[in-house]
Amino acid sequence: ISIISTIPRYFDDKIYSDVTVRCGEDRIHVRKDVLCAWSDHFREHLERSSQIVDEELVLEGDDSALARAFLKYMYGAPYIDNPLDFTDDDSKRLNNLYKLGCKYGVWSLVFDMCITFSEYIELGYTGDKFFKAIELAYQLNESGDLLLAYISRACKYNIKQLASFEFYETLQRTPTLCVELLAHVVSKLDLKDDPSRDGSRLRCPDCRQFFTLHKSHVQSHEWMCGWCGYKAPAGGLWDRLS
Repeated sequence: ISIISTIPRYFDDKIYSDVTVRCGEDRIHVRKDVLCAWSDHFREHLERSSQIVDEELVLEGDDSALARAFLKYMYGAPYIDNPLDFTDDDSKRLNNLYKLGCKYGVWSLVFDMCITFSEYIELGYTGDKFFKAIELAYQLNESGDLLLAYISRACKYNIKQLASFEFYETLQRTPTLCVELLAHVVSKLDLKDDPSRDGSRLRCPDCRQFFTLHKSHVQSHEWMCGWCGYKAPAGGLWDRLS
């Protein structure tokens, strides 16, 4: 958003703030114009308030560490340091940030996290068995997660109509938590021993070309780009696909 470039990037500094965000016992000092530029929800809430200085905005039910990451995003701070080395905590954090973005209407944050996953990994599984397992995995999570519930419903009503490529495109737009779902799917299908598995394609962070992970790579944990020879560190998102 272009207006953000004109806003001083001072975060949690009371001297430069006119709104206090309260999350539990934590108090976070921010500027009203920053919040209003990112979210119509915040803008409408603050415009209804009669106070001008030291307004207090309550984020109910959100933990303070998550609230700080959410607010710092509006000041230009990254929400994750190294997208190629996700941990379980990072995956949960991104999913919770996605929920906050939906809850408070910060749609650029929602969009950013939707492309974070597809920027670094490309699914390479095909076949009706895989689609059925994906549908089941989503349905198992339908009651406890906003994003998964949305995808689950899409799968439930559209999976018979969607062509393979269209379904593949849909998965490409999902955020990082899709890795968690793939773990469920792999455990159900044992795809490592499935001859129909095409393999997974990863985008090299160095030359940006896609290369395919075959079963031999999974077994030996050798993550090397076939184009430029870049060797990716083991662990994190890469090993999660095994």
